[in-house]
Amino acid sequence: MEKYELLPRQLLHEGTCSEANFFEPDLPNDKYIVAVHEPEYFYDLLNIKLSPREARKIGFPLTEDLVERERLIADGTMKACEFALEHGIAMNIAGGTHHAYTDRGEAFCMLNDQAIGARYLQARNLAKKILIIDLDVHQGNGTAEIFQKDDSVFTFSMHGAANYPFKKEKSDWDIPLKKGTGDTEYLTVLGENLPKLIDRTRPDFIFFYAGWTSWKRTNWAHWRLVCKAANYGINWYWRPAVDGKFRYNVVWAAVIPQISKPLSKPMPTPSVWPKMSFSRWIPAPSF
Repeated sequence: MEKYELLPRQLLHEGTCSEANFFEPDLPNDKYIVAVHEPEYFYDLLNIKLSPREARKIGFPLTEDLVERERLIADGTMKACEFALEHGIAMNIAGGTHHAYTDRGEAFCMLNDQAIGARYLQARNLAKKILIIDLDVHQGNGTAEIFQKDDSVFTFSMHGAANYPFKKEKSDWDIPLKKGTGDTEYLTVLGENLPKLIDRTRPDFIFFYAGWTSWKRTNWAHWRLVCKAANYGINWYWRPAVDGKFRYNVVWAAVIPQISKPLSKPMPTPSVWPKMSFSRWIPAPSF
């Protein structure tokens, strides 16, 4: 978990942001969580009452500190929604818990932060049509399940065809890619389909999950991507319109994998948008 504590330091080191760009998440109003997750599941999680089988699927030994951490992640995304509406973009550098279902957690994800953020926006009448773009190498199966019968939230997932989850859910639009996909093929597929996706959905708000297991140096990567490919999607949104404003309000959730040195193609400097906001990570408990 050390990388989470290092992320703010890395962002400051490479000049991506200043201290003024960070905000602190708090414990959220749980009504936004139970707007996404079944109350029985959430309160069992909150009170550490999940069955051993349910806990094994999550992959963490459950503790009160761990559940608090997950709630802080959700609040970080909700706060990022507010900053994105105000300034055009905000980032939760610990978000993207896309394997959490309505009634269960999986694969280190307990509460689906982007789904909670989407419901938060809708409950407060801040957005009606929402697009979730998920570029992690693993399908956003929990997100797909949560919104499978909801036309107000469009789910897009471009992921590895033959890795976890081995039983895929049905997103509104899935693009599975073969093992070993590299930058050229990845960028071609994404470049051809991303503009079509935007034109098709015309969203009020976009959640973008960059993912980090797409990175070729991770143990989970079925693709062979380097920074150029991993950063493509968010770079598309960075291009300002003629009037200098962003096309859409965007919350970007990502874990940056290589934090020992600056990225080869770093994000724009704060001069591009002085009010860009990042959630500051609360260190996770040790196990």
